[in-house]
Amino acid sequence: MGMAGRSLGLFGRVASIMLVSPQIPQNTGNVGRTAMGMGCPLHLVGNLGFSLDEKALRRAGLDYWKHLEVSHHASYDAALDAIAADTRMFFITKTGPASLLDTSFFADAPQPTAARPDDDRICLVFGSEITGLGDLLERFPHSTDAGGVQHVRVPQIDTHIRCYNLASTVSLVTWEAYRQFHCALE
Repeated sequence: MGMAGRSLGLFGRVASIMLVSPQIPQNTGNVGRTAMGMGCPLHLVGNLGFSLDEKALRRAGLDYWKHLEVSHHASYDAALDAIAADTRMFFITKTGPASLLDTSFFADAPQPTAARPDDDRICLVFGSEITGLGDLLERFPHSTDAGGVQHVRVPQIDTHIRCYNLASTVSLVTWEAYRQFHCALE
């Protein structure tokens, strides 16, 4: 297994994906596929706009869902209790003051190594397709401190669209975090 394969296996130990109140099942299904492909746990938070029962998952063609490490939490606070206390939180929002292009997911904390890859945990938090992250942005303001929550936006050149699709954004941001993680291991 090459370095890329080893780093991908380690990446899932340090990175997780969180969706707050997702409403569109197809987006959540695509995010689940990304999480599974990257080896990351997926945290679903709050009220969902769809059912996660077996019949609904089968009808939606999510036959891989049973292999996904997925948790559903009643609230954001309950989700926080479920992840490691030292996890650095990145809120992905279209209004964030920090650009994804300038965000270092792993540079401000101890660098992970192949022997101890989980010294630097991150959680990528994405809001609902309808309401975004809502009051979480106020409860947890942007901070550049090492332990603070960072609000990150994906640059958007053309303003004729409101925002990017949730599943596309999760994929793009997760791959950028993986790229940085992979480079930190080299």
